[in-house]
Amino acid sequence: MTLLISKKDLTVRIARAFADKKFANFKLVDAIDGQQIVGSFAISQHLLKAASLNELLGKTEEEQVSVFQWGLDSAKTWKQKFESDRTAAFSELNTVLEQKVFVATNQFTLADIALYSTLYNVALLPQDRKENPNVVRYFDLIQHLVAEKAESVGLEITEFDLDVPFVPKAAPVKEAKPGKAENKKEDKKEKAPAKESKKDEKKGDPKKEAAPAGLNPGRLDIRVGKITSVERHPDAESLYVEQVDLGEDQPRTVVSGLVKYMTEADLNGKSVVLLCNLKPAKMRGIESQAMVLCATSKDGNTVECLIPPAGAKPGDKCFFDGYQGDCFLTKGEPDEQLKPKQKVWENLQPNLITNQKLQASIVLDGKEALLKSKSGIVTVKSVKGAPIK
Repeated sequence: MTLLISKKDLTVRIARAFADKKFANFKLVDAIDGQQIVGSFAISQHLLKAASLNELLGKTEEEQVSVFQWGLDSAKTWKQKFESDRTAAFSELNTVLEQKVFVATNQFTLADIALYSTLYNVALLPQDRKENPNVVRYFDLIQHLVAEKAESVGLEITEFDLDVPFVPKAAPVKEAKPGKAENKKEDKKEKAPAKESKKDEKKGDPKKEAAPAGLNPGRLDIRVGKITSVERHPDAESLYVEQVDLGEDQPRTVVSGLVKYMTEADLNGKSVVLLCNLKPAKMRGIESQAMVLCATSKDGNTVECLIPPAGAKPGDKCFFDGYQGDCFLTKGEPDEQLKPKQKVWENLQPNLITNQKLQASIVLDGKEALLKSKSGIVTVKSVKGAPIK
């Protein structure tokens, strides 16, 4: 019997089989050489080859190795990490996905299906989504790529509400020890409301009321920069290494995963917008000292650098309209360096988006604030409603 099935249906059905673990205890025997094929990833790889869906396995030998390694890790290693400590696993994966659209190559592959299926079984809880925006962004992209015909195979689309504001955890309340000390504390608590009411009166002034600590765009050090040189990363096919003039004594080294989307000539001499106070991180052995901010289309195929306003110079500060006081008042300068544990960027980034006028903005509490410098508004070339990261 010959089974006729479209390539799209095969892709989705493989994802469904991964998610339901239907290949876990299944053996496939190759009709030609009699070889036994065991395991979800190996069986899926064999089926894709038989269907001539080689683009999902990597175009070059190097990509094929990467897809194979990532696929096995997704099916085994990441599964074990989530079973052992889901919080640590989510945090690690969120860091890995910070500058990735797809995990193994610059395009959608079987490795993404494998990782998506692992995440599908883990389930993204509200707390996971809030603390790991890169994982949410990745999962949302992949689920739509594999589930275009989800209804026919039972895949469920997970809906993400990215507009829900971040609410910091309340500090744990220590229980008072019984005895005289407890009575004294109760006496103090009775007096507390009077002091709190005075503070509440001050907070009631909208001019003095600050944004929540976790969602304060004024903490981001965003500046205009000019790329003075670009070269390919010696140890990473998808990365560029740029030297960027930020109006400082020395240019900064910046590593960006933009090889798939633009040439060296496109970037060299280009004015861009950068986040400058992330903790420096090594990317395949080269330390990146800032991050070029880009907007990515919903399908993940188009990435565009943010465009500074005309007349902007290297080193010019950028701010979100209405939050500029947080940047320029003496007590409101951006953080010298964002602390990873506070997840300031991670909490703010899901709210950054381009609007229908191709302007860069942030949406907090349902209100839009445009990204500006003293020269005007920061824009993009063509992608609307695109997340900025």
